[in-house]
Amino acid sequence: MITLPSIISRMNSTLADLDKLRNKNDVKVEKHQKRIDDHQSERDRLLDESAQAGRAAMKLNSLLEDLQ
Repeated sequence: MITLPSIISRMNSTLADLDKLRNKNDVKVEKHQKRIDDHQSERDRLLDESAQAGRAAMKLNSLLEDLQ
């Protein structure tokens, strides 16, 4: 026989399971966000290095033109 206390108990159990899943997914989201942030930082660093290399190449080109 299904009673109100048994329904409440099953609902609480289901809510607890859902809470565990949500927490597990939150951890996964945090890990992925950290990876995204790490990749973004690496991308920014590489863009900075590329810009520095471009400026150095322009300076070298200017020096070569001055020598001619």
